[in-house]
Amino acid sequence: MGMKANSGFFNGTSGNTKYKLNIQFFGEDPKNGIDYNSAGSKSINSVTYKTITKDKKIPMTAKSNSVKTKLGDGGKILQERYYDSKGKAYLDIDYTNHGNPKMHPNVPHEHDIHFTDNTPIRGAEKEINK
Repeated sequence: MGMKANSGFFNGTSGNTKYKLNIQFFGEDPKNGIDYNSAGSKSINSVTYKTITKDKKIPMTAKSNSVKTKLGDGGKILQERYYDSKGKAYLDIDYTNHGNPKMHPNVPHEHDIHFTDNTPIRGAEKEINK
């Protein structure tokens, strides 16, 4: 399946901050259950709902089969967090080195998320599963 760009304008709020973002996504429309992560990761399950945020922290639980995309200044994608059928986070894709290139040389990269006794544990960085 080839990659195609889908761009869109999003209006929203983050706390008391209003923003308008022009964002470009790659892949297919998630309304059809196909994700469009720009990292091209095969670790992603079907996504049927997407939220865009500028909030500092992305929650560990959300709507089932969804993704929350965290944006920085200028609409740059910083992180995507993916949620399973129970609404628990299972994967982060980070599009930065967290300000520490020695510890995070791969950009973008993935972090698996597992829950132990309802406590989320974020795994070590790994290369994108292509």
